[in-house]
Amino acid sequence: MTINKPQDFNEFINRAKNFHVSHTIFEEFLSDNVTFFKELYEITNTFLSDIEDVDDLCRHEMLDEALQNVHNLVISCKSAFSIFDDNSFLKLCPDYLDEYQDEIAEYLDSNDSDMDVRKSINLKFYCDVYDACFFTSICNFLLSSTRCKSMTLREFVYAHSPSKYSDSIPLKRDFSNIRDVDKRLAKMELYDELNPELEKEVDAFKKWKSRHLSNYDNYFARTEWSAIPYVLEHEMSTVYYLAGLPENLAAEYKNITNLYNLLHRERNEPNDAENQSKLGKASTKLKNE
Repeated sequence: MTINKPQDFNEFINRAKNFHVSHTIFEEFLSDNVTFFKELYEITNTFLSDIEDVDDLCRHEMLDEALQNVHNLVISCKSAFSIFDDNSFLKLCPDYLDEYQDEIAEYLDSNDSDMDVRKSINLKFYCDVYDACFFTSICNFLLSSTRCKSMTLREFVYAHSPSKYSDSIPLKRDFSNIRDVDKRLAKMELYDELNPELEKEVDAFKKWKSRHLSNYDNYFARTEWSAIPYVLEHEMSTVYYLAGLPENLAAEYKNITNLYNLLHRERNEPNDAENQSKLGKASTKLKNE
């Protein structure tokens, strides 16, 4: 099995260019965390060297091992994440042991396990956190990797709008598999004619997408030619389903959206008593909806 190992640290860092991210923000983060990235580089090379000569590698096991190394590195290097290590949960929630230790002890006994109850509880917490990070990491990779195909806004609206533009504006040819930007730019005759209604809907969807996604901390405005990752295509198409909801359900969805927007807004305000009170009220209102 051929392993693509980065030759040096700079090449390793330059692989960030393979992702749709703000490289300015990444460079700022890198300058503040050089030691962390050098350690990440070292464990990457060590991991690749260890598996280079191993036969019958299971890709899932490889991925799991790699992400465990990264997960543990983050926990050890970033004090804010130290609560997620494999012996921290009971420090965080000491009452949990009093409440559930009998049940856990009974479970361990039934499985002939000699693991200590405290270690078992801490390990379960660690594994749950790791699983959540594993899932999020895979999702972020699929969403941001330049290797994953994407659609333009026009292609997305053309394919998913309830206006069914494919019936009135047939494609001359399907260019969705053309990843090269220059080739896509050269194929502006993607549609037989420029339809004003289609362009109007594309513009409206673009504004909705920006307004909806800009609430997220890691939102990065992608270029026109990679606006919708294929892995996000189904989720984004729900905008048309929501637009067709009955009036009462549409009103409920709008209320929930407004509440979440309030939470996002208040979360970024100064951490003082007044704003904490507002955030608490918004959270309570959200739970009661």
